[in-house]
Amino acid sequence: MNAIIKVENAVNIFGVPARAFGVVAADDGRILNQKIKATRHYREGGHNYSITVSLRFDDECNNGRESFSATADIREDGREYMGGCCHDEIAARFPECAPFLKWHLCSTDGPMHYLSNTLYHAGDRDYNGLLKGEMRQIRNGKTGLPCWILTLAREGVKAEQYVDAETAPAAPSYCYAPWNRIGEGKARELDHARSSAVWPDATDAELCAPDLADTLRARLPALLAAFKADMLALGFTWPADRAK
Repeated sequence: MNAIIKVENAVNIFGVPARAFGVVAADDGRILNQKIKATRHYREGGHNYSITVSLRFDDECNNGRESFSATADIREDGREYMGGCCHDEIAARFPECAPFLKWHLCSTDGPMHYLSNTLYHAGDRDYNGLLKGEMRQIRNGKTGLPCWILTLAREGVKAEQYVDAETAPAAPSYCYAPWNRIGEGKARELDHARSSAVWPDATDAELCAPDLADTLRARLPALLAAFKADMLALGFTWPADRAK
């Protein structure tokens, strides 16, 4: 049975009047619902606007851990105008919330895909893990076996165009060669890497270092401590069964 551990109430977040919805937790301690919303009105370009920012820190995604998100709903003259991750608009109209936007999609175990996303953006390998011009034999994603491509077959001989096998099939009437993939590589996207790692002051040298993965693991505990402190500062309840 789910338990309500906080009832809905009016709150004040750094001077911003807001509405904190009821906090609901599961039997295992996961927080299933925890949202804070605030609205401001403004006039621009001859139109009347309202922006409602929604801050969430719960397991709405039902993946076993609480995560934070910041989204907004913007209305122009009463009609739907813009919505979703409007972080530039949130920062402009709710500057009090701007320092917390960096935690968007961060969970109690770290930023979303912390290692893989940061390493991909900081690296110069493509989505197949290849440098530009690097060659690697393709492996079947299901079997894990190397892939071979038919390069020669005598007329009238039946042979598969592609074969998955540890070694190339051999017979006098046909011939297979490794089916290779040529890497495309990619440009390093260091600003995206900084965002993925929630590491805005990381230098280019730090992000391009060969031991980046070790550095990311080493800084994670302090990052999580800062995340927890900010969630508490916003008035959210931290789940009791998560890391202290």
